[in-house]
Amino acid sequence: MRHFITGLFFCLATSLSLAAMDVNKTNQQDLESIKGIGPKVSQLIMTERAIKPFTSWDDLIKRVKGIGPKAAMRFSEGGLTVDEMSYKPLAQATV
Repeated sequence: MRHFITGLFFCLATSLSLAAMDVNKTNQQDLESIKGIGPKVSQLIMTERAIKPFTSWDDLIKRVKGIGPKAAMRFSEGGLTVDEMSYKPLAQATV
C-alpha cells in the first residue's frame, strides 16, 4: 500500500509540473522554469505585461523582442499559454 501511495504522489507531482501557465498570471520564476525562457526574456515579458496584459500569442510575439513563432511553439509545448490558449501557428498557404 505504501508503494501505491508513493507512486500516486509522484504521478500527481509530475502532472502538476506539466500544468499550463498563463503568461498573464504566472510569476517570473515560473516563466523561467519553461525551457528557453531565461531571466532576460522573462523580464521582457513581465515589463510588457505590466503595461498591458497580452491578448493573444500574436500580441506576445509582437511586443516581446526575441519571441518569434518557433520560440512561441517551444514555450507552448513547455506549458505556456496566452489567455489560456496554446500556440497554434497559422497554416501556411499553398500556391
